[in-house]
Amino acid sequence: MAFLLGCEKVSVEFPTKTVFEGLSLGVDEGARIGIVGQNGDGKSTLLRVLSGDVEVDDGRVIRTRGVSVGVLGQSDDLRDADTVERAVVGDIPEYEWAGDPRVRAIIAGLLEDVDWNATVGTLSGGQRRRVDLARLLIGDWDVLMLDEPTNHLDIKYQLEIMDIVKSLDVTVIAAVHDLNIAAMYCDRLIAISGGKVAGIGTPRELLTAEFIKKLYGVDSRVDIEESTGRMNIVYLPRHWKKETPQVST
Repeated sequence: MAFLLGCEKVSVEFPTKTVFEGLSLGVDEGARIGIVGQNGDGKSTLLRVLSGDVEVDDGRVIRTRGVSVGVLGQSDDLRDADTVERAVVGDIPEYEWAGDPRVRAIIAGLLEDVDWNATVGTLSGGQRRRVDLARLLIGDWDVLMLDEPTNHLDIKYQLEIMDIVKSLDVTVIAAVHDLNIAAMYCDRLIAISGGKVAGIGTPRELLTAEFIKKLYGVDSRVDIEESTGRMNIVYLPRHWKKETPQVST
């Protein structure tokens, strides 16, 4: 697979903390990469470094010439006064976008319950998120960088958006907080902890109970379906732990 982008010995410092120090990684064409780790450990910053939105203090970001990158941030820049139609397709004539099966499938999958003529400012948080996603996904990109793409979405649309993204002929790098979503849809995971790469591998390789404990500080059980190989991560809160019965004498 052809190399598309990456970073080499990158360091990023903010006024109150060092986010990355000597970070190196690469992304190949066709990869479906999930970035996992605790909040504040740099998942969003890594996406912004790779997209060019954050300048590095040391090292370099490498991108193959001509690679186009579409970015979904945690917040949007949609205009409240725009209609949903204008927010999603802009000035593209209806005969053009309606005649494209890929665009129609994205709109139908994400916006089936959204009034095409409603203004963005009247939408719920989840609807607004889906409008922003649809606007991005109908574009023609080599790489999609998605920062918590399932935020604010009901379970139905969490799965719908990830199904759509996985079906596209595009390289994907996504910061993901839900490890079950990451296991279902990502081919490779990069775990970030304390500004460094804590692990890289397939979901099966990386998401062991031991590694989850190390990365997040929580107990879990990782179940594998024998027939399909699918993973299911079950978290084990303290109140589930049974105390040893006390025997009266």
